Amino acid sequence: MDNMRDIRQHIRAVEQTRQITKAMFLISSAKMRRALIRLQANEVYMNEVHRAMMDILTHTHDVRHTFLHMRDGHRAAYLVLAADKGLAGGYNQEVLKLAYKHIQAGQWAEYSLFTVGRMSRNFFEKKNLQVDVEFLQGNKGPTLHSARKISRALLELYDQKRMDEIIIISTRMGKGRQLIPQAVRLLPLTPEDWVCPIDDPECVPGDFYYEPSPKEVLDRLVPQYLFGQIYAALVDAYACEHSARMTAMDAATRNADEMTSRLRLNYNRARQAAITQEISEVVTTAAAMQL
Repeated sequence: MDNMRDIRQHIRAVEQTRQITKAMFLISSAKMRRALIRLQANEVYMNEVHRAMMDILTHTHDVRHTFLHMRDGHRAAYLVLAADKGLAGGYNQEVLKLAYKHIQAGQWAEYSLFTVGRMSRNFFEKKNLQVDVEFLQGNKGPTLHSARKISRALLELYDQKRMDEIIIISTRMGKGRQLIPQAVRLLPLTPEDWVCPIDDPECVPGDFYYEPSPKEVLDRLVPQYLFGQIYAALVDAYACEHSARMTAMDAATRNADEMTSRLRLNYNRARQAAITQEISEVVTTAAAMQL
């Protein structure tokens, strides 16, 4: 049986680890809530932009945009979103596994790889896949500035016809905080992206007046829509990361509690054994002295 000093040191180490995991749980909880608030605010903005674009495309038949047409080429760009660090359960592994599966499918003659997060870069380097551009989002998470930087880089390359399709691979939060890895086409936008929901017959009322012209307004709206999509993906993935970290840290905290309980039980047994041994030695010594 371990001596009491070793058990006490072990209990102290486990309790210190529990304090860290509990603090990480609380930090991730606060960050996830802030991310969800930003995601909801962005959704309101995106709905209005999407509604205006649908109105223009539905009621103005001579309007065209380079981002709204499929291309015949076979060059793709992947934007893969992961975390800067681990300790988030299977969050990073699941989304990176999906990204690697897409790339290995071989449906593209050429592809470019853009990553967000150090875990994403490290994963592809271990797979001997070249990362063309790496974006670091920092400790504060995604911002409008970082989303605009990513959006500008991707849209310029697409506008220069150096790629034919842009795919975002990230994680979204479903019902019940379910984390769902997904691959979504960002560009080109297709007619399916502009179908009205069945339960919203007034989504394109046709009563807007555009100044100076619908085409010029659309030229401004499309990049803003794509920028909003990238920002939404960044914030959603960030919320998913901290949701996964909350789950992992909560499990670690509960394991620390269970381990502390077992160690305290062992400590009490060792202490009881030591007391029993001392009593036995005293009784034995007293009996020897009476002889």
